[in-house]
Amino acid sequence: MDTIEQQIHEFKHEATEGVKPRLIEDLSYTEDERILPFLLSVLCDADEVDVARIEAAKALMVDIERQRDASCDALISGTERDEEDEGVRRHAVEAASSYVNDSDDLLDVVTALLFAGDTDDETRANALATVHDVRPAERCLEILDDFPEDDPFGEVVRSMTHLTFGR
Repeated sequence: MDTIEQQIHEFKHEATEGVKPRLIEDLSYTEDERILPFLLSVLCDADEVDVARIEAAKALMVDIERQRDASCDALISGTERDEEDEGVRRHAVEAASSYVNDSDDLLDVVTALLFAGDTDDETRANALATVHDVRPAERCLEILDDFPEDDPFGEVVRSMTHLTFGR
C-alpha cells in the first residue's frame, strides 16, 4: 500500500473528525489520479463530517486550477503541430474557447493563428470564434481592431464583429 492509499484508508477507516481535514489538505498537494475521485466522494457524502467536506471543496478549487493550467498547456501544445496535424490544431483552437480567459499564453497563440495568413480558413474561423469568447468584450474588440484590413479573412472578422458587437 503506497502513501496515498494509506492516507485514503486512514481517512475512511481510522481518522477522527479533527484529523480528516489535515489528511485532505495533505492529499490535495499531491498530483495523483486517485485524488480527484476521493475528494469528490468526500464532498458528496452527506454523512461525512462538515469540516472534511469543506476541506474537500477547498482542495477541489486548487485541483481545478492545476487542471486548468495543464489543459491550457496541452491546448497550446495541440496548436503547435505540423501541417499534417491541422485537424488537431483546428480542434485544439476550438477547445481553447473554454480556457481563453484563463491563460494569456493560450490567448496569444490563438490570436497569432487568427492573424496568420498562412493558417487554413477553418482554423482561423475557430480562432475567431475563440477570440469572440474573450471577456471583457472590450479586450476582444481590442484584439479584433488590430486585424489587418488587407487580409482576405478580414471580411469574416469584420462581419462577425459587426453581428456580435454592432461595430
